[in-house]
Amino acid sequence: MKFSRYILAGAWPLVIAAAAPAPGSSVLWFEEPATHFTRSLPLGNGRIGAMVFGGVDVERIVLNESSMWSGSRQEADRADAHEALPEIRRLLLEGKNVEAEALVNRHFTCEGPGSGHGSGANVPFGCYQVLGNLHLRFDGARAPAVPRCTSGHRAYAAQEEIDASTDGNTRTKWCVIHGGRAVQWQVDARQEVRAERYTFTSANDMPARDPQRWKLEGSTDGATWTLLDQRTDEPEFEQRHQSREYAVAHPSTCRFLRFTFAPNPGADHFQLAEIAIAGVTARTAGERADFANYRRTLDLATATATIAYERDGVRFQREHFVSAPGEVFVSRLTSDRPGALSFTVSLDRPERFTTTVSGSNELLMTGTLNDGRGGEGVTYAARLRVLARGGSVQRQGNELAISGADEVLLLLAAATDYRGFAGRQSTDPLGATATDLDGVAQRDFATLQGEHRRDYEKWFRRAALDLPATANSRLPTDQRLRGFAAGAPDAALAKLYFDFGRYLLISSSRPGGLPANLQGIWAQEIQTPWNGDWHLDINVQMNYWPAEVGNLSELHEPMHRLIASLVEPGRKTAKAYYGARGWVAHVITNPWGFTSPGEAASWGSTVSGSAWLCQHLWEHYAYTGNREFLAWAYPILKESALFYLDNLIEEPSHKWLVTGPSNSPENSFRLPDGRTAHVCLGPTVDMQLLRELFGNVIRASELLGTDDALRRELIEMRSRLAPNQVSPEGRLQEWLEPYPEPEPRHRHTSHLYGLYPYYEITPRATPDLAEACRQSLLARGDRSTGWALGWRINLWARLGDGERAYQFLRQLLHPADSGSSYDGSGAGSYPNLFGAHPPFQIDANFGGAAGIAEMLLQSHLPAQGESQISDLTFEVELLPALPAAWPEGSVKGLRARGGFEVDIAWRDGKVTAYEVRSPEARAVTVRVNGETKLIQAGVGTTGSR
Repeated sequence: MKFSRYILAGAWPLVIAAAAPAPGSSVLWFEEPATHFTRSLPLGNGRIGAMVFGGVDVERIVLNESSMWSGSRQEADRADAHEALPEIRRLLLEGKNVEAEALVNRHFTCEGPGSGHGSGANVPFGCYQVLGNLHLRFDGARAPAVPRCTSGHRAYAAQEEIDASTDGNTRTKWCVIHGGRAVQWQVDARQEVRAERYTFTSANDMPARDPQRWKLEGSTDGATWTLLDQRTDEPEFEQRHQSREYAVAHPSTCRFLRFTFAPNPGADHFQLAEIAIAGVTARTAGERADFANYRRTLDLATATATIAYERDGVRFQREHFVSAPGEVFVSRLTSDRPGALSFTVSLDRPERFTTTVSGSNELLMTGTLNDGRGGEGVTYAARLRVLARGGSVQRQGNELAISGADEVLLLLAAATDYRGFAGRQSTDPLGATATDLDGVAQRDFATLQGEHRRDYEKWFRRAALDLPATANSRLPTDQRLRGFAAGAPDAALAKLYFDFGRYLLISSSRPGGLPANLQGIWAQEIQTPWNGDWHLDINVQMNYWPAEVGNLSELHEPMHRLIASLVEPGRKTAKAYYGARGWVAHVITNPWGFTSPGEAASWGSTVSGSAWLCQHLWEHYAYTGNREFLAWAYPILKESALFYLDNLIEEPSHKWLVTGPSNSPENSFRLPDGRTAHVCLGPTVDMQLLRELFGNVIRASELLGTDDALRRELIEMRSRLAPNQVSPEGRLQEWLEPYPEPEPRHRHTSHLYGLYPYYEITPRATPDLAEACRQSLLARGDRSTGWALGWRINLWARLGDGERAYQFLRQLLHPADSGSSYDGSGAGSYPNLFGAHPPFQIDANFGGAAGIAEMLLQSHLPAQGESQISDLTFEVELLPALPAAWPEGSVKGLRARGGFEVDIAWRDGKVTAYEVRSPEARAVTVRVNGETKLIQAGVGTTGSR
């Protein structure tokens, strides 16, 4: 590849003389097994995911497959909703927002239960679910007892399911709305035990919800039960997280144990932080401590997790990866003593599964998920094949027992019969898993690993960030986070986080597959938080912010497929609700093509989800210059613009064109009479989105030489859209009127969309609006949820304030516990660097990675702004928001709009060298060290679609 190189000072490449972290600058590592999902190590090939806990006695590996969705296709549009639209708009135009909102709730929400208010596992909307668990039990250790709620109660919130009652973490809780019915907790000890003591730990709020009346029963077969203990009218716990131990009145040997909790008078919830039965639950039946030199690592450079430790003088090692070429999860177990490997293998999931032994060395787990109507939905299969060198493999019930082996290779394939807009599209999951295993079983581990690494590294090696390492950089990852939070310098932690974000995108989003969801592809629940779906008011978009700038452009393709899949159902929704042309999607969607409004007006009537999605189509073109892609995407962009053209109405005060009804996502405002409302006309974010969408369709139609009449109409209508306004407080105004905010520190900053990810507001082109954005950010405060911190990094970077951007990066890297607070107090990063909303949401990881790139490289319109709609001349700015904490470093392979690839090196906060590459010879404006230069970029290929 030819390129333009500019040496300003020093030599290229810049060598940083600093101690490297151990075991490596792109390695997550720990000195103990994981005790929680957010401490385990994520692996994935875009479709199959795995979370490795690294236990010594009992290894648990959570398994995922990207199309494990309950639910099914449904007609969620209200066919007659458009009949209410004129009255809703009349009320809004008259300033009667509360009355309009009531009408929206009655006539303009979705038909049926919608997303189940974020708990849709058993309604047609559905939920992304765990595939299952792979358990390895060594030296006769038994698998941990997993509790079930046999009374059928679902968690009050997705992260408060029954698993939290035995996770050993008192900051998590099991919480349900009891509905006046007794709540049952049941566990299979997997062998006969004699329970003599148990302990309850109070949850983190309202002790009146903790149990006061219950009975404990035991059974040998799960059918006939014997009373072991009973309590009535126990006093409330005196404080949160308090533990009380109880002696079992009538101990008996049994395999199954269950508590039945009677509802407390005056409390509609039931809760407990922990239930521990001596000798049964994981908290009291923990691992032996007689192992040494333990290390659990995730090498981001090779996408490989490794567990190593010593026990009884033997060194054991497990290596795990998920192969995209082979479509299998691969695990190799070895030791340095022949015949030392003996363990059992099992597969299970919380519900809807059957596990059988197939042949002499296979486990087969199959089942069918709920379609949301009481019938059968997606069918799945997980097939594990055990290949042992030395020793024996034998059936043991519905498990496999490996004895005296020298080396063991575990190969797991997974498939479903989901047939939708993307993914594998198989009609025979059983056959697909057998074919996958047959295709790799004859290859040795080195061959499988080599294929995997070549496939993965072609993505990961495209970009590289180097920042100085310190003593803190050498610590295990959990300790490293704590040290950084306490003030230890560690610039290289940002490098690790940037690499981790790119790693997660490579591992959860591959061409032809489903897009990364709220948790990427990693989930351990049946009811994943917020259904693990695709939220269209920031979250799925944020997942793909690092795709283009991070030189992973092809991985954007699953998002493009999702957008295209919503056009057909979105046309029906546009007609049903608005009587409009084109297509629309609102706030939430799923693999079944849900485009209807949500089930509540307070958030579900946000009308701009599809406009925000369309930004990703244009951005892909802006970064790649791929004219063929633009021709494919243009009809989608055009139909989206047609919908909004038909949906615009004239507001009375200024005769501006506005949307309505709509929301500023999830936020509310206070009317002059003191009442609070959500539904409104023309929120600022809608107007910014439509200026962007209309401008992009105008540009695309010019480039493709089509739709002259539509282009002229869009130019006219775009000029009449309600403009950005500055409030009396000097902030960028979020609504048409300067309404007071009931929640001034709200997590969403939707009205700043025009600053980032759009670029109609910049410090040089629109300094007054940029200052108003700055004041808005200051008013929002310095704390928020995980993904909101990621957005703020990008916003401050776009303002050129590296110190503020870095301050929010530090908050994003603050150690988070596994609690369930929603006010931002638990936000940050879990020990495995997963983003904490809380709970875990992966958009924080992607937003943070994109923010780091935005601090180092920006490319948007120059100082004249958007005066020329058709102008595609982007200015490339180097180190626009470099913080003082990164005085020296280098980055290679970042992408800039216009199809450029950029390398930068710097020292003492100044660029010392840079390279600009281009697929064709052309000039580009580069802003470097405060100066603007017009340079000639070289000829070559960037390797990006």
